[in-house]
Amino acid sequence: MSIEDKILDLNFQRKAAKVTLGVSMGITALTALNMNSRMSQLHKISGLVMLGCAIWHASLYGSPYSEFLQNRKAKGRGRKRSEANLALENLSDDKSISAKSAPIKRKPRARKKRLALE
Repeated sequence: MSIEDKILDLNFQRKAAKVTLGVSMGITALTALNMNSRMSQLHKISGLVMLGCAIWHASLYGSPYSEFLQNRKAKGRGRKRSEANLALENLSDDKSISAKSAPIKRKPRARKKRLALE
């Protein structure tokens, strides 16, 4: 996996956003204890970083950007699966092998009877 693939991986970005949120929150909390001029500047900067990371983290769930990343990953999987299907079709046994398994049939749920209040 190349660096570009890892950076564009949705789960990697979610973990990175959570780590940066935690670090910036820790810095913000520690700088709040000692508010001289230098710590005040660091406190403001870390607060802005925390706000930016929160927006970034929120954009990774249910947004067009997260859908783009999921579709990008699914396309990569689709290519791998199509290559596997070609390999299965080219088997010399002439046996029918399906790469996809049949869905599991489940029993329908028993419905609760409603009692009429009369």
